[in-house]
Amino acid sequence: MDLTLTSVFDSLPLKRKNTTDFDDHPKPKILKTEGPPSHSTISQPIPKTTTSRTARNTPSRTRKQNPKGRKEIDTGDLNLFDVSVYQSNEMVNQPMEGRNVQGFSQGLGRPLTVQILRGLCTTHCPIVVFLMETKNNRNTLDRIRQQLQFSNCCYVDPVGLAGGLALWWKDEVDIEVRFKNKNIIRCIISWPNVQERWLGAFIYAPLRRQERSQFWDSLKRLACENDYPWFCVGDFNEIGSIWEKQGGGECSRNRIELFQSVLSECALMDLEFKGPAYTWSNNQGVGFNIRERLDKALATVEWRELFPYAQVFHELMIGSDHSPIIVHCCIPPKRFPYVFKFESMWCTSENCRDIISNA
Repeated sequence: MDLTLTSVFDSLPLKRKNTTDFDDHPKPKILKTEGPPSHSTISQPIPKTTTSRTARNTPSRTRKQNPKGRKEIDTGDLNLFDVSVYQSNEMVNQPMEGRNVQGFSQGLGRPLTVQILRGLCTTHCPIVVFLMETKNNRNTLDRIRQQLQFSNCCYVDPVGLAGGLALWWKDEVDIEVRFKNKNIIRCIISWPNVQERWLGAFIYAPLRRQERSQFWDSLKRLACENDYPWFCVGDFNEIGSIWEKQGGGECSRNRIELFQSVLSECALMDLEFKGPAYTWSNNQGVGFNIRERLDKALATVEWRELFPYAQVFHELMIGSDHSPIIVHCCIPPKRFPYVFKFESMWCTSENCRDIISNA
């Protein structure tokens, strides 16, 4: 019997529908959607991916329209993750005063540095301010000086972006600059209500050891030629004892002894201070932090006799890796008025009436 595919399919009980039957039956509601397609429950799930936020001008249907026309952010399905946020401060060295006397500031011109300097001047009202590592030209420094209402100035220009010194003072004090270079501003000062003039040396000692040794020799020569009471303040880049350093390697005793011999030959003594023990920090974390007392105020016995009540204060390190130093030159001690107190037991004395009548 000859069988063909046609005869086989014809013998099968298959019921075929016309293609037009699809048009006669209503379509499922899930397929009769208008506008943007919605997520269907029968569609294959789409894996979530991290999408970037897109801004669109039209407000969402579920949100109220923004009256100011601000852009609405449609976040959609986002995968959120944590972001670490760090805050750092560049640090500065700042003013010191003297009736406030003098001060330091490194990297002057940065917003935080200028803000801290302005705050110190407002709080302490200095009449002399000394700034180190200014790193700015005279025009920039003069704008800041005029804002802080200092009438006079003396500058040592930085070399490139390194160095630079500035000395500002008000009309209340008379300062005659005798010598200046990148490491020192030396001047003769006439202080208010003080008859004798004295020598002021505003110091920023060299960082290199060999140059610093030469600088010590220049201070020794100055001490031999000087006849005035002498006051020094600034960053000496050296410690005077093992107690003036914390962290890091072991202190060099040879350098400490050399620095002490310089102070002895110059007849300079370290003025006592109040506040934090260290004036410089490398701003490193635990285990790597090094702190030293590099900024000092020194004076001879003759200067100390002129200002017997002078006091030195170390401020907190804010905006710098150095602490501002405040020198109050004329702070009289606090004196309390004598209060007479009468003792009732005096009335029991036989001579009480006679003493009162003869008074």
